[in-house]
Amino acid sequence: MEYCGHTFTIRKNEYWTGLYYSEPETLILSAHGVNKKVAEKIGHGLVKEWVEKGKNIYAWWNQLDLGSEEVHFFAKSKSSQIQCIEQFLKESIQAAGPSQEQGETAA
Repeated sequence: MEYCGHTFTIRKNEYWTGLYYSEPETLILSAHGVNKKVAEKIGHGLVKEWVEKGKNIYAWWNQLDLGSEEVHFFAKSKSSQIQCIEQFLKESIQAAGPSQEQGETAA
């Protein structure tokens, strides 16, 4: 297994959060089935493309570097770590929400 995470749905929008074992200090949130043009206008994160059932599908990815100097995640208390993760997830879900209203596939 290359990664560990959890898929969940909010208001019919599908998300995944987790980490890749090759980058254990990077928490990822991805929103699946996004409108590529709207997702690119979010201003941060990145849009990734893959093929599913013969169609090109887009996802918006945002990352939180837990080892960064700005976050100081591992120096925080448990409650502060939870608050940091909750804030990252909340902000990422809010940012990605509009890009999922009009899911887009490429021709």
